[in-house]
Amino acid sequence: MSTLTENVMMQFRKFVDEKTGGNLESEEQLQTLLQEFMEKYNISLDDAPPLSRETAKTVYDWLELAEQRKTKKARRECLEKAKALDPRNLDVLMQLLLLEKKQFWEYIPEVQKMLALGKEDLKQRKLYRESMGDFYMVLETRPYMRVMHFYLELLAGCGMIQQAIAVAKEMLKLNKNDNLGIRFYLMALYVYSEDEFNARKLIRTFKDEEDSCLFTMPMALLKFRQGKWDEAKAILKKVKEQYKGFQTFLRDAVKGRDAFYDDDEEMMDMYQPFTRSELVTMVLDFHFLWDGAQEFFLWAKTVMGPERKRRGKKNSKE
Repeated sequence: MSTLTENVMMQFRKFVDEKTGGNLESEEQLQTLLQEFMEKYNISLDDAPPLSRETAKTVYDWLELAEQRKTKKARRECLEKAKALDPRNLDVLMQLLLLEKKQFWEYIPEVQKMLALGKEDLKQRKLYRESMGDFYMVLETRPYMRVMHFYLELLAGCGMIQQAIAVAKEMLKLNKNDNLGIRFYLMALYVYSEDEFNARKLIRTFKDEEDSCLFTMPMALLKFRQGKWDEAKAILKKVKEQYKGFQTFLRDAVKGRDAFYDDDEEMMDMYQPFTRSELVTMVLDFHFLWDGAQEFFLWAKTVMGPERKRRGKKNSKE
């Protein structure tokens, strides 16, 4: 969901509170208010002048303008206007930071400052403790979770695995629904550090998804690294039965993740569960784990290949 969509949702929530005094009576009332809000919102869009530097008024106006600009200089100018309106807006601060071309490790101190600022801001607004467990369900706390997700990727990319694990666990505590998929990130981190105990504990926590390749393939890799190849092969056989295109995936995985970037189908934002696209997404999203797994993929391709039929000896003529 884009920040612009979130802005519309916040406007709707404010509209509902004004109409009901904070006492919504039923789902039917909510649907009626939604229809009323959308009619007024659409009319406002029709009547509003085209968005430009002259007509931009809100942080979200400037964020939208920044997205439309083609040069870094123009984007920065729009983002600085947004920052002037709301110096603590993490989405704005993040976009400004990403305009700077840095090595992964160079981003870390700035992101840490951003998280400290965001946490203090949420506490002052009485949203931090009150939203615990539902951070991505509460619109105001989503920017904080987005920054944490970026921080997690930075730490993993720098090989700072134990710190990354701590951040992933904190994110699951803040957002138990985990619609960001941090459980799978944590699984990859546990396998990277060969922590089978916590990897299995995590799978038990999300038992409904124990057959996802985002759990099973890392476990197969772990078993391979432990030298328990029969167990690894048994896991791969199950994956092969459940995932369409598994053999093709192994063939390409042997070449390295660059082999997947030429496949437009696999570069979609959304993947289909239990298909090759999910396997590809796994490799691309958690490259810190899979980039060093070429020997595993070579072995997997060999042991999971079609069995060769033995040729019988032809009887020689006397």
